[in-house]
Amino acid sequence: MNEELTRAFTLGPPPGEAPHAVLLLHGFSGSPWEMRSLGESLAARGMHVHCPRLPGHGRAPEAMLYAGLREWQAGAEAALETLRASPRVAVAGLSMGA
Repeated sequence: MNEELTRAFTLGPPPGEAPHAVLLLHGFSGSPWEMRSLGESLAARGMHVHCPRLPGHGRAPEAMLYAGLREWQAGAEAALETLRASPRVAVAGLSMGA
C-alpha cells in the first residue's frame, strides 16, 4: 500500500488563526485518503483541517490485528487534542469515523 497516499494530513491555516477547525475521521479499514477531498474543500474556505490515520489502518490488512476500539479512540482523542487552540471545533467522519 502506498504510504504517501494513506498518511495523516493537516491543511489550512494554523488552528489558532483559523476561525474553525475540523477533525476528519476516516472509516473502518480506510485511510485519510478517503477524506482528502473534503479536507481540501474545507481548507479552501479558511478552516484548519486535521485527519489522522487511525491505528492499524491504511497499511497492510494484517495491521488491523493489532489495533481495536481502544487504540482507535485514543488516536481520535489525541488528534482532537491538537485542535485545542481553535475557538470552534467540528468533527466529521465516514462510516466508523462518524
